[in-house]
Amino acid sequence: MGVKHLARAMVKLLTPPLLLLPRYRRAQAARAAAAQVAANVAMEAARRARSLAADALNLPDVPWTLSQREQVKALRRIAVGLLADAASAAMVSAAEAKALLGPPQVPRGLLKPYYEKTEAAIFDATRAAADAQAAAASIAGPPSHVGDFSSWAEAVAAAGGYDMQLILDIHREATREVQSGRSPYERDSVLFNAHEYFFPVLAALVFAMDRNGDGLTVLDFGGALGSSYWQNRELLSRLGPLQWRVVEQLHFAAAGRAEFENDELRFFSDLKSGWEKVPDLVLLSSVLQYLENPFALLEEISRRAPRFILVDRTPVLDSGRERIVVQTVPPSIYPASYACRLFAYGAIEAALVDRYDLRYAFEAHVGTFIEVDGARAQYRGCFFERKLDSR
Repeated sequence: MGVKHLARAMVKLLTPPLLLLPRYRRAQAARAAAAQVAANVAMEAARRARSLAADALNLPDVPWTLSQREQVKALRRIAVGLLADAASAAMVSAAEAKALLGPPQVPRGLLKPYYEKTEAAIFDATRAAADAQAAAASIAGPPSHVGDFSSWAEAVAAAGGYDMQLILDIHREATREVQSGRSPYERDSVLFNAHEYFFPVLAALVFAMDRNGDGLTVLDFGGALGSSYWQNRELLSRLGPLQWRVVEQLHFAAAGRAEFENDELRFFSDLKSGWEKVPDLVLLSSVLQYLENPFALLEEISRRAPRFILVDRTPVLDSGRERIVVQTVPPSIYPASYACRLFAYGAIEAALVDRYDLRYAFEAHVGTFIEVDGARAQYRGCFFERKLDSR
């Protein structure tokens, strides 16, 4: 009786799968084919992305016009979109193929040809995903920050340098576009299609204007040709009188005075001349990291005692000591590399703590990180107000 029961149980267990074997084979063949199609889509998208990435990176070593720079940015946007398509198709292909390897009660050998096709699709999809990742890395270019130099002079010597006149020409051309109204906004000479406000900075400017009660005077140290002024002037000018003084390198200040000064915006080549009247707020946006002695500047500014200090877009390490590196500018902006400082966490606050209270800190370029040999930095900002007893 035991043997008969066992035989009946085996027949009952195996008959449905064996009777349905042709259906399983047809279904698995269709699934394998579908997975292969998805893998083919992923591979083609990755191939096109690699091609576009090469077009975007193999650029002539000459000054670009604005139209050429816009074309490069468009190529990069298309390539990034294709990478997303490739990664999506690859993941779908691999997931579907793995999920559709057939019912477990059917012996693998009976579906061997279809398993092999499905596994080939998985391999192709995985390879396509790797290709997409490689293309993404090529679009990003080489690491933007490298090294751990023992001194600022050593980093300066290792950097490739930059063409000051070329950088000025690029900034001037972009600022002309903004001044004329043809472009709503620029940052680091990169033009944007829509106006953007960075609200932690705007909130600090509005807060300072409100506390001051009769308008706002800003000293923008390292402010190029007035990028932050052009970005925020429309809103701030509605709230009260606005005076914006940019302190820059001599050639930038001369270009600003020659072409972009107005009743609100003025340019100076040193801190002393820009301090003809004590400003309400000193803005340090993406500048401290490029100075050999940033803490000496912070000490001088704090001794001069403006009511507010606003630090923006400054790279701060998540932990550990500060690091001096070489930064390479993306070629879509301009060819350059120079020494750069990644600040230790809390170092800027510590430099000002004797005379200033920290009102709030914030992240700038949210989601953008600098990775150097396992160390990670983020762009951060801090808004300070002078202590009542510190003048």
